[in-house]
Amino acid sequence: MKKLHFLFLLLKKQSRRAVSPVIATVLLIALVIIAGFLVSLILFSTLTAPRPLVLSITDIDQFTTTDDDQLIDQFRVILSNTGTIRGLILVNSFQVYNVTSGTEEKLEGWQANITENVPILEGQSLSLLLHSNSKEFQLEANKTKIVIEFSAKRADSPNDKPKTFSNRFSPLLVPPTKGPVIVNVIKRTAPFLSINATNLGLLSVDVTIQVDFPTDLSLVNNTNFLTATINGGTSITETWQFNGTVGATYVLVITAFDAVTRQIFEQELVVMQF
Repeated sequence: MKKLHFLFLLLKKQSRRAVSPVIATVLLIALVIIAGFLVSLILFSTLTAPRPLVLSITDIDQFTTTDDDQLIDQFRVILSNTGTIRGLILVNSFQVYNVTSGTEEKLEGWQANITENVPILEGQSLSLLLHSNSKEFQLEANKTKIVIEFSAKRADSPNDKPKTFSNRFSPLLVPPTKGPVIVNVIKRTAPFLSINATNLGLLSVDVTIQVDFPTDLSLVNNTNFLTATINGGTSITETWQFNGTVGATYVLVITAFDAVTRQIFEQELVVMQF
């Protein structure tokens, strides 16, 4: 009886040793299949999920006064397609708000050099120049705070409602400007030409004043240009003396431009008769 019990236990032990590797292999294969299915499901969901539409205002700069006052009537905005959309983003419209008082006031008088549905590729940027001819809606340096809002949509979903983007979380205080510089001719009686150049901006600017004239007209004792630093709100005066033919009429061109960026502030024609 004891011998039979010993044989039974031995056979049972051998049977367990023979079955366990098979079961382990089956379970391992099953786990691999399930894991592969889950990974495939996650990848498929990620690839087929709609990608977010992200339009970022990466810079607002180049605030400029283009007329004879100190109100800002022009500035630049750079928009970037910083999302993961492989196609295009179409920029539809924009709006400028004055938030100086804490509430949003629409500044309707601003326009941009864009048409509707301007495309921006993934990872690329778009530079927009905004300007206003209405003094009612122009900006004051060091005083006006602004928010810029743009609307855009996906190019592959033209029927979707446009999404809006702005800098509402960080309104921008309009910075002071360099220039513009305006030139006034204060004397044009031959043989002298005198000009007054005034910096209408709040910051100093290095300005070059250049006078171009016909080859049969010559300067007496100086060069045809002057480079000087003009502080904000101040002026400089310069006089040139020419040699010309008595009875002749000459046309001169006076150009004022930024000595660093070469941006032209103003050009003026002057007729001088000897």
